[in-house]
Amino acid sequence: MMRWIIGVAVLITGVTAWAESERYLRYEQFIRDVEAGLIESVRVDRFSRIVGEMRVEDGTQSFHTYSDTGSANDPLLIRLLNEHDVAVTIQSERDDLMFPGLMSLFGLMYIVIPLTLVVLAFLINHKLNRVLANQHRVLSAPGSAFYDDPLQPGP
Repeated sequence: MMRWIIGVAVLITGVTAWAESERYLRYEQFIRDVEAGLIESVRVDRFSRIVGEMRVEDGTQSFHTYSDTGSANDPLLIRLLNEHDVAVTIQSERDDLMFPGLMSLFGLMYIVIPLTLVVLAFLINHKLNRVLANQHRVLSAPGSAFYDDPLQPGP
């Protein structure tokens, strides 16, 4: 039973991590990709985080990067993005300040489901240990049909 729980936990963690896959770009690479016309859209915030979509061979891919200054307050970055026809959204507040991606369903699943499975595994293990200890106590008690008294001769 415990192997099934661990297997399901690993599977769910892997699936949610795959679904949340987002490419990290160094800021210098991001600027080169903007100049090459690979960046389609970005969302910038005042906390230096830049999230967007970029063209790849088989469609688009999500990415994120960080600038040295607050990206929404950087007029040179905004000008560069506008010159290369990148759709820019300026985000005034940070939705996911503590955990990026937490507001999405997969982000929530990535935290809640593995934690729930670990707690359930501990509870099941604790319950099984109590049941087995109780069975051992009952079966090895004097007068039990399964009790072997070392002083009594066998049948």
